[in-house]
Amino acid sequence: TARAVTPKQLRLMRSFVEETLHKTLPEKLPALPRVALGSSGTIGAVVGFAAAENGGNATVRQLTQTVEALAKMPPERRRKRFDPRRADIIVSGAVILEGVARHLGVESVSVVNRGLRDGLLVDLLYRQDETREDHSLADAAIVMGQRFRFDEKHARQVARLSLALFDGLASLHQLPLSVRPHLEVAALLHDIGTAVSYERHHRHTYYLIHNADIPGLADREREIIARVARYHRRSPPELSHSGMAGLTPSEARRVRKLATLLRLANALDHSHHQPIRDFKVTDGREAVTLHLHARQALDLELWNVEREVASFRKVFGKRLAIQVHSTGR
Repeated sequence: TARAVTPKQLRLMRSFVEETLHKTLPEKLPALPRVALGSSGTIGAVVGFAAAENGGNATVRQLTQTVEALAKMPPERRRKRFDPRRADIIVSGAVILEGVARHLGVESVSVVNRGLRDGLLVDLLYRQDETREDHSLADAAIVMGQRFRFDEKHARQVARLSLALFDGLASLHQLPLSVRPHLEVAALLHDIGTAVSYERHHRHTYYLIHNADIPGLADREREIIARVARYHRRSPPELSHSGMAGLTPSEARRVRKLATLLRLANALDHSHHQPIRDFKVTDGREAVTLHLHARQALDLELWNVEREVASFRKVFGKRLAIQVHSTGR
């Protein structure tokens, strides 16, 4: 406040803080240390005022006395005593700090000489290290998919089939091995747009991946993945399509090839029942052959694969052949 605070106003402020804390924090808190650490300019100013002679460690009683002293202090004096940018909020900050300390049951509050930004940077550093050591891009994609309640069995199956196609057709697509994880992520996340709406969910998928924070991916890599996932259905990934806008010719060709593999893999699990148990692809002189070992009928899958034959031939220059082998249940 920019004016001296009346006793009634102070009671209302304390009551509001207490009520908010009861709504925000759980009733039963774990055992806490006796000293709470605080970091911010306002906390530093309040504790410094309360414990000028106590090495920057203010007891709850001192905080209470500080609140009352600051409330009575004229605005002009507050502006002389504190940073002018903080003088008008110092009373509110002191009331909040006092309320939090009492609610937590700590004995005192001490100030650290680091701010929130420093803590966030350290936390980010540890998170990045943890991601590099313990998690892959696929793990991060699965976590994201679970957040949108995706069909995990279908997603994993499409990813498995996509990677089998990528590996088996390496000499045909001639893409660098470095993009293999990008295809895997696109395959795992291709259907997350259904969390928004099934209609045009391929576009929703693009938007969600485009705006996601996926550890280990550069912005451009994430954009490529989003485009690949976007083309898992509906319009084929033609180089002239509006969805290719903004890509370099090299990136557009990469998206086109990866999306074609993803579309084929998705067709091979169109029922979402994972009927294909084993899968192998062979690259012949004139045709690419899919060897499918199925545990049940593949009518729906085969019908959808047929719809991808023309697009596959246009992209890779070879016809697509299928051999089905029944393995039973």
